[in-house]
Amino acid sequence: MTDLDKLIAAVEAGGVTNEHLPDSLVAVWQPIVDALSGSLDAALRLHDALLPVWVVENLGNAIIDGTGGWNVRLVAHDYLETFAHATASAKTPASAWLLAILRAIKAKGAP
Repeated sequence: MTDLDKLIAAVEAGGVTNEHLPDSLVAVWQPIVDALSGSLDAALRLHDALLPVWVVENLGNAIIDGTGGWNVRLVAHDYLETFAHATASAKTPASAWLLAILRAIKAKGAP
């Protein structure tokens, strides 16, 4: 399991500490924490910093474990990443967006 996989698992579990942080993401630690706390502004800053050619294709309501939640789908709009996409579901829109960002980074190979 890579450091990024550990961070994704921690975000999914809702309990992130700096021990989960890969060295490559140290510069964006605070937006990660803020997005996990529900800040859409932080998720947007993180998205813009790490995935500049990706767009939010879908952000909508979902049913997660029988209760309300959010789905996010990110898509790369760059000729080099034509078919790249990442999806996530979580209880809050910011957490779902954060998970989708981290999964996109994993799909790309590095931030």
